Amino acid sequence: MAEFVQGTCETEWCPNDRRKLSPFCASCVAGHSRAEKLGPGWVVQRQQKLSKWQSRMIYMAVRKPTQGFKNAAKFVKKHSGR
Repeated sequence: MAEFVQGTCETEWCPNDRRKLSPFCASCVAGHSRAEKLGPGWVVQRQQKLSKWQSRMIYMAVRKPTQGFKNAAKFVKKHSGR
């Protein structure tokens, strides 16, 4: 079991706690290693896919203004830099 030290991950907008011997959290380390293995083409494709997801969440918050969708849209806008 990994031990965590105090402090947040060095990745911008990541709220997770970092690992003991790394400046990054486990999720970010996995993403960085996947990007190194799969190359720049995969990184661009993943970015586009996540951008579509963010757009859809914002659309749903406007289209169907239930409380759950409103909260999700606020979170996405806050963390996406838009």
